[in-house]
Amino acid sequence: MLQAFQDSHTVAQRWQLVALSSAIATLYGYYVVKKLPLGMARVVASVPIFALFLTLPTLFNHRTEIMSKTTVLFVTTWLGSFKVLALTLGRGPLASHLTFSQFSVLLLMPIFPKQHASGQKGRLHDDAGTPLQLLLRAVAKTVLLGLVVYLLVAVPLWRPAKHVVYALGMVGFLGLLMDGPASLITHLVGLAIVPTFDQPWLSCSLADFWGRRWNITTSSVLRTLVYDAVVEGSLVKRPDPPPATATITATATTTTKRGDSAHSSAPQGPEEDTHATTTNGHAANGSSSAHPAKHHHHHHHKPRVPEWRRAAGMCATFLASGLAHEYIISMLQDELAGRWRWKWLAYFTLQGPLMVGELQAKRAWRRAGLPVPNVWVARALALPLLVWVGGLLFFTPVELDTDTADRVVEGCRANFMAAAAMLLPKVQQVAAGVGIGGPKEGEL
Repeated sequence: MLQAFQDSHTVAQRWQLVALSSAIATLYGYYVVKKLPLGMARVVASVPIFALFLTLPTLFNHRTEIMSKTTVLFVTTWLGSFKVLALTLGRGPLASHLTFSQFSVLLLMPIFPKQHASGQKGRLHDDAGTPLQLLLRAVAKTVLLGLVVYLLVAVPLWRPAKHVVYALGMVGFLGLLMDGPASLITHLVGLAIVPTFDQPWLSCSLADFWGRRWNITTSSVLRTLVYDAVVEGSLVKRPDPPPATATITATATTTTKRGDSAHSSAPQGPEEDTHATTTNGHAANGSSSAHPAKHHHHHHHKPRVPEWRRAAGMCATFLASGLAHEYIISMLQDELAGRWRWKWLAYFTLQGPLMVGELQAKRAWRRAGLPVPNVWVARALALPLLVWVGGLLFFTPVELDTDTADRVVEGCRANFMAAAAMLLPKVQQVAAGVGIGGPKEGEL
């Protein structure tokens, strides 16, 4: 039945159906779900949205239209569903005070808004940049993705080197997916967003990689839904106790230097997370303000969270990420039997204990009075570990167990070829119009 539907409708028609149904879901979410009490009432009311977001990827063929299917799986089935689930619990960006246009953009685009809070730092308080900067970044990542496709198609690569190239391809594809639309829309609706990636090849630890540099948007969504709930000990967001005094000052949004990696929006380990409801500058409610007003509070100390709870929150976050990844890869395979290979789940679940162990090793190193390693030494230790573990558990399911990696590379190549076939005649027309196309007949 699905195959017949796919055959009878063009890709463009099916994308139009995705857009229309998503717009209806956004209206329903904003005007119905968000008006209901937190908890079970919102969860039950959100079931139609969850069902829709699970169904939309089936509109596309996992072999011949793998890039379309992967995009819908990532943007709606994963991020969209997680954002709506967070909304039902009073968490995440959708739970804050937003206009309908801001709500729509945050739900339907793979972005996360910048937090506006006085005196707090962290990745959630970094600004991804102006629309022009986002557009230029999207162009650069398109070029990067094209180079990756060329290397994978035309150049024989040593397997670990191939995995590095695959990772750069993910930076290119996901960065293009996030930065491209964001450059055109977010400024129009008054949103500032956090960066998507921050030079992950410069990571000096697992915490630095996962918390500060890799796919910051997704880690921020996971944090607000999973990590914050575990740390606070409550699924539904509890209201913050009012501070003694508070003033609200309307100021222009400030921009934090994008390359600053001193803090993070995602769980980095118990050491960096010192409060129950404020972690790395992330607001306790896990929600984001779309308004440029900044709140200046006097010191308000919140109870310290036990270290085991922060570690549990971090492990739970990676577990949720592993389950989401496992579902996505299962949807890109042929047969139901054998779809779940569990290696992606194992890969992400393993990251939590590894980061806890990394933290304990750092503490033992300091207690021994040993000098802090040079940052390049730290990178020389962290990056090979990431590549080795990734080669064992992350890339094997898509490269050796299945042909998923080959299909994705071919899908990207086909899209580049289609874009070139569409743009080349127009470029030639422009060139001929300005006299670049060579001498005309009868001319010397």
